[in-house]
Amino acid sequence: MAILDAGCGTCTHSVRLTRRGLSVRTVDFSESVLEMARAHVRENGLDQRIRLKRADITALSFPNATFEYMLCWGVLMHVPEVARAIAELSRVLRPGGTLVVSEGNMHSLEARTLRGLKRLLGREREDVKETPAGIEYWTTSEAGALVTRQANPIWLIERFELHGVQLSKRVAGQFSQAYAMISAPPLKRLVHGFNNVWFASPRVARLAYGNILFFRKPLASAE
Repeated sequence: MAILDAGCGTCTHSVRLTRRGLSVRTVDFSESVLEMARAHVRENGLDQRIRLKRADITALSFPNATFEYMLCWGVLMHVPEVARAIAELSRVLRPGGTLVVSEGNMHSLEARTLRGLKRLLGREREDVKETPAGIEYWTTSEAGALVTRQANPIWLIERFELHGVQLSKRVAGQFSQAYAMISAPPLKRLVHGFNNVWFASPRVARLAYGNILFFRKPLASAE
């Protein structure tokens, strides 16, 4: 069974998938990240089972309907031309295939609260853009302008539907990512503990920062 890890990063998910018996192909745009991915794959003895390739997710070289299973975890949030990326992911997904997308949710309780506090304290950033796809935070680095987007899940769902890929399930991932902003280990553990409790109980995706979207391309789809 083959799966595409689109935007593989250091191949953390690819290694896990391979250990579950899957054949994994990966793509990532950054050559420096792919170097780290190759090292991680070698360390786990999986360099013969995971195929890595540098590619732009907005212009994939794979033929139409190549993959039955695809993973795109925390990737679209960093793609400026996200609509083109969605079109490409939809194109290479086989009819009857499944795509799993994980993104941050701009409508989550945490995201709304932090935006409200920043407005109240007058600490809103000037490099923020609100778009139909979500709220974009832009920074400048040696590699150029970089974006991190809190997604509008409804827009994502509608965009995929335009390309014949339908939502089958939307579930909550982590409730909060506050651990990334906290330095004290006890507080980090507290946030992780709450996320674990949240994830183990009945969850409401629209309240959680992490949203996991399961998409399926119907067998009758022409794309």
